[in-house]
Amino acid sequence: MEKKLVKSICQIVSEYTDVTVEDMRGKSRREDIVDARFMSIYICFQKLGIATCVLCEYFSMTKQNISYAVGIFNDRKRERPYLGMAYKGVIQELKNNSIIE
Repeated sequence: MEKKLVKSICQIVSEYTDVTVEDMRGKSRREDIVDARFMSIYICFQKLGIATCVLCEYFSMTKQNISYAVGIFNDRKRERPYLGMAYKGVIQELKNNSIIE
């Protein structure tokens, strides 16, 4: 169930960032892909409480990488206005679809 939710979040983030889900799940360090990946991880972990082990498996990352993504995303969305706008759009869509309150 949680894995389906992670996939759904990634699809929504993909729509707002123009980064494919496959790219988010890959190993690329290109800035736009990393931003989308970190946004997906942040939302899944912070907003939905999805277990770290599920995120580790889905994104093929270690717990340390997941923790880093969650910790740094807030700074990134403040530093990069386009990222903050995309984040707000994703959150609003999740609220509209009753995925989060």
